[in-house]
Amino acid sequence: MVERSRHLAGEDDELATVPPLRALIPDFAALLTAPADPATTARIERAPKIGRPLGAPEWIAALERHSAGAWHPAPGKPGPKPRMNGDTKRQRPLL
Repeated sequence: MVERSRHLAGEDDELATVPPLRALIPDFAALLTAPADPATTARIERAPKIGRPLGAPEWIAALERHSAGAWHPAPGKPGPKPRMNGDTKRQRPLL
């Protein structure tokens, strides 16, 4: 059997235990072949860039309780500094 199809065949490996996955996603093969939702794809691609986990608010709250860290965005926190004259490194000009 091909290694990448072990989960589809119901076999566990070092990364996943199949029965809990099947309880959440009964037809994993259909999930893999489903068309991508552009909004979801954008959130997934943005997550590593902002340094916060991607997940439901309840899951993030549980993560914060277990790690004693703040993983949600702080209210009123300003966004990134604007770029100056096309400067991609967002450096301020020297005085």
